[in-house]
Amino acid sequence: MQHHKRASGQYVVFYVGSEAYGVEIEYVQEIIRVPGMVKIPRTPPYLEGLANLRGNILTVVNTSVKLGLEKKPLSETSRVIVLDDGYKRLGFIVDRVSEVVNIVADEIEEVKEGEARAEFLRGIARLAGGERLMMIIDVDHFMKIGESKDQVMDAVESQEFVRSEEQKKEEEKEEEKVQLVTFRLGGEEYGIDVGMVQEIVHLPETINRVPDAPPYLVGIVALRNQVLPVVSLRTLFQLGDNEMNERTRIVVVNLYDQQKRKAAVGLIVDAVTEVLRIPKAIIDPVPVLLRTGSGEGISGVCKIAEGKRLVYILNPAGLLVLNDLLKAGEVLESAEEAVSTSEQEEQLVIFKLGEEEFAAGIADVREIIRVPEIVAVPKAPQFVEGVINLRGTIIPIIDLRKRFGMEEKSRDEYTRIVVVEINGLLTGLVVDSVREVLKVSRQVIESAPELLTNSVDSRFVRGIAKVKEGERLIIVLDVKEVLSFKEKEELMDFGQSVELEEDTGTNS
Repeated sequence: MQHHKRASGQYVVFYVGSEAYGVEIEYVQEIIRVPGMVKIPRTPPYLEGLANLRGNILTVVNTSVKLGLEKKPLSETSRVIVLDDGYKRLGFIVDRVSEVVNIVADEIEEVKEGEARAEFLRGIARLAGGERLMMIIDVDHFMKIGESKDQVMDAVESQEFVRSEEQKKEEEKEEEKVQLVTFRLGGEEYGIDVGMVQEIVHLPETINRVPDAPPYLVGIVALRNQVLPVVSLRTLFQLGDNEMNERTRIVVVNLYDQQKRKAAVGLIVDAVTEVLRIPKAIIDPVPVLLRTGSGEGISGVCKIAEGKRLVYILNPAGLLVLNDLLKAGEVLESAEEAVSTSEQEEQLVIFKLGEEEFAAGIADVREIIRVPEIVAVPKAPQFVEGVINLRGTIIPIIDLRKRFGMEEKSRDEYTRIVVVEINGLLTGLVVDSVREVLKVSRQVIESAPELLTNSVDSRFVRGIAKVKEGERLIIVLDVKEVLSFKEKEELMDFGQSVELEEDTGTNS
């Protein structure tokens, strides 16, 4: 959209500090109070965050910082002016909005060379008979934020690692592994194949009882407009009642009857511990004594840490009388419908860093573990905190707080390591806590704003998930882009050197 040096018309006047600015009213879509925002790590300082504006993601800019002025705390008069230039829409935080004025071309003076903030201005108008000055914003320049894609190195966008024969062999080994969601009941640990798990949710405030239901069927709840039967595994396993608390979760699993009809069932567990990826070879058959009663639902026993840790692998279909659940929930659908629906949905592992919620696609997550001893390694890349030994595999560890330039925080019982694969190398990401596994429609994941996709430092943002009609915004990460291309090379070299040292130490 072309601008003239001098244009008559109506201008919205706003203040940043003691200075008055004006923007042509045709660009102003609306003026709103400052909304709640999600802060994106490693973005330019003037980017205040992302907000939900009636179902659409709005990038919000702090105008003070953008203009090179001192950033001030928000107040009752602070507002967001939403500008739309026909190509993009941005929100700008200002200290206050004053008025709408009519300006004629003769009242607009050209900006003098060397004038402060001249790059964002296209003129200066005199108001109230020349007693007040109003700087007129050049919208075209003002809304140019972030780097253009032409400024990003082509190598970062185009180069990929070529898989070696060793990597291909490792991938074949991965096919012989099973991934489990593990949880606790009493003093024992159990696991369910992740392929059966639809999602993991918090316990709702109300569970509706079902008349004449079996003892283990606690009741039914509404889950996104569907009826979900909820089962107490404690009752099934005759473990006695346990007071439910903030760590109690419902693991939602999918079951099928003989007609291939699907029923989603919620299993109440004491706490979800982690996501494990283990070799099938360490899963032993069920002992004979466990093949009766409630043990009919146990399909195997996994021995970890040389047998010091046992995980009982459950087959929920063997535990439950499916007809009772189908009758209680009346939530049947054909297998074809289930496949069609699943193609439109995505499972996300939700974790927290500070006050913000982040997510990674469950397909990118290999495991979720507690934080063991992290061993510092000399000559490791600056972004690598150290390494851990995970069942014989050396894994480099990256603290996402440090990586995203966030304030450091001492680790506690909720801190977890999310193990992902970056260019063929298993890597652990330290997060404050893992909240849940959530299944969302792909339609609620909105592409990241152009400001983020154009920036080298924030290419790791794949999109923003708008949950609960946009009341909850979750930053969805592309874990493969958490590191830059150069850092990926350093990580690969580091991983190979650690493996070489380990092999040398073993052979010596």
